[in-house]
Amino acid sequence: MQKARQKVIKLRKLNPCLSNADIARLCGISRERVRVLLKEEGLSTRVPSKKKFCVICGKFIGYNATYCRNCSSKTIKIQVACSYCGNLIERNIKEIIHQINDLNYQHHFCDRKCFGKWFGKNYGRRRKYDYTQIWELHLQGYIGRQIGKMLNIPGNYVYDILKECREERKTV
Repeated sequence: MQKARQKVIKLRKLNPCLSNADIARLCGISRERVRVLLKEEGLSTRVPSKKKFCVICGKFIGYNATYCRNCSSKTIKIQVACSYCGNLIERNIKEIIHQINDLNYQHHFCDRKCFGKWFGKNYGRRRKYDYTQIWELHLQGYIGRQIGKMLNIPGNYVYDILKECREERKTV
């Protein structure tokens, strides 16, 4: 048992970053026994934390960050256009490169609202119907129920589409 004790103490002093489980595996004893032996010798039973420092200024920043708050605003930013409204927005260049190369993103948005509007416009439930065709039939004098039967669209969808087309015409 003295060999295990000496081995545990030696391993902890040589490499304080080894966990108790690693020491236990190397010595062939339980983790609890490692803890008891370290406690008896007055050595730390805890592994030192892996502190991270800002890569620009060297300040301690925590565990999951790369830059401190002051330096993160100094990182290289570029302007990209919102895919829905066209407003220019500033984004971190590393974030954009990651999104394009790794995530295969093709669109960027100001906020969730613009994303929602763009998504609804391009993938919404009603875009599978041709709005212009429905509007032209309406202008020819057909009512919603007739248009629905001609194009095999439920009547309530036709009325909603016509309402949306009227609103678009008012804003133009």
